[in-house]
Amino acid sequence: MFDQDRISFDPRTGRPQPPVAWKVIGLEVVFGWLTAAIFLSSGVFVARQGAWGWCAACLLMAALILLSVQWRKKQVDRAKAAFEKQLAAYERGLDAMLRQDRP
Repeated sequence: MFDQDRISFDPRTGRPQPPVAWKVIGLEVVFGWLTAAIFLSSGVFVARQGAWGWCAACLLMAALILLSVQWRKKQVDRAKAAFEKQLAAYERGLDAMLRQDRP
């Protein structure tokens, strides 16, 4: 949405850098799990009072939050793996180019 997953380049060296959003994925996962736990405990609380509609809504929200958090984590993990492959290829190409310049 705001190019948070866009790869940037170091202005001094030109080396690709991973997106900043990848550094906070751990926090996103933790907050997602905490939010799902709050919804789960709310669902249990309202179920004890007999409000089954609210219980179902809370449990559904907890499940949706957990699914979205896991989906985002897997998405970032796949992107990290692809970035590492691309970075390794970039460094191999740079190294090969520098070896050709040497007499």
